[in-house]
Amino acid sequence: DPNVQIGVTATGQQVINTSGELHLERCLRDLRTTFAPGIDFKVSEPLIGFLETIVPQLNRAKQAEMDAEKDRAKKNNEEDGEGLTAEDAWERKKQTEEKTKDEAFVVTRSTKKDTFLVKVRAVPLPFFVAKALQDKQSTLNDLLNGNEGKTREEDAQSGLEIARSIVAKALKHEDAQKEKRFYQVFPSFDSSSLMMIGPDRAGPNLLLNCTKRPLSSFDPQVSNAIHTAFQMAVEKGPLCEEPLIGVALAVLDVQMAKEMDGEKILSGQLIQVVRDAFKEAINIHESRLVEPMYLVHLHCNDVMLRRLYAVIGKRRGRIITEDVIEGTQTFVVKCYLPVERSFGFASSLRARTSGMASPQLVFSHWEIIPEDPYFVPTTAEEKEEFGENANLKPNLARSLMDGVRKRKGLPVEELIVQHAEKQRTLARKK
Repeated sequence: DPNVQIGVTATGQQVINTSGELHLERCLRDLRTTFAPGIDFKVSEPLIGFLETIVPQLNRAKQAEMDAEKDRAKKNNEEDGEGLTAEDAWERKKQTEEKTKDEAFVVTRSTKKDTFLVKVRAVPLPFFVAKALQDKQSTLNDLLNGNEGKTREEDAQSGLEIARSIVAKALKHEDAQKEKRFYQVFPSFDSSSLMMIGPDRAGPNLLLNCTKRPLSSFDPQVSNAIHTAFQMAVEKGPLCEEPLIGVALAVLDVQMAKEMDGEKILSGQLIQVVRDAFKEAINIHESRLVEPMYLVHLHCNDVMLRRLYAVIGKRRGRIITEDVIEGTQTFVVKCYLPVERSFGFASSLRARTSGMASPQLVFSHWEIIPEDPYFVPTTAEEKEEFGENANLKPNLARSLMDGVRKRKGLPVEELIVQHAEKQRTLARKK
């Protein structure tokens, strides 16, 4: 079957990649009846791949630290600006706040003896740029990973030029000017500053050179360390170690000591310093999960339309269009459905509509889940709406994140005992 891909995880489990739920059921049935009839194997729940991204907001810990710094700066300004006019004092306060906020996103890391220093920053990439890179991912993968029959250097260079042209063309999108945050950080963005894309050298994340130095001026050891650290940083996100999407990592400054007292910096040290800087720059922002979405086509008559909507709404579906075929009572409905909630959708829909509706599912796009997985109510309004510990309303992003973390064997913050005072010990029967 050319549509089936087989892989092996790090734990030794066999993974079967299929084109849908029905295809997976057919493959498992063929294994049990034809290809491996005498082998007893266990099948897990279907695995859904997620992505992670960042939003232009400081995380809660960094925001609290910044608020404390702002209070100290305000106090110093009041002491230093006693002789200023009200307008000058306001302008000075505004400049201080903007500078403090802008510097909060910059991360500086160095080796123990300060022989190597790097300054980086992470910026959310406009999502239409990430989508443009994803659409050309197969072509970029063939070129950047040397699968086109040319030399590896020629393929890598031509692939990088294609990636630069894709980014430059995508930034001319009609919604590009709405991405104010990106253009505040890069007011005069030039696609020639693109050093690499990732993960796997062909993903929807950018590594940018913002040092005002040409790429050729970097030491080869430093350049290789930055490239390797970038691939490691975007391969596993902070939430549940899923790949990142829509993140631009900018290298703002690189300094290497000329005199190192006879000591030589190892490549592993450089990679570790740059990787930790990239990771910290990503963790400063609030993170979000990104889930895959299906585009579903449905045909149904007007009698079963209400039941159809009930099934879609129960699975977090979102109706796009609803049209009626002229001369008939048949409705054509299009909706978006999360892949995570698509398993059992066809059978549930047929059972609910008495077999009068059947879906056709096609992968559509990736969509950001707006909920913060680590949301904790702080203000009085939030505590009134969500409760003291945000346990009145289920956190979708947190439940999905915990599910992936459990599957990967990562630690999960989960209370085994929710209400200890309500538990009691049953008496022993003698």
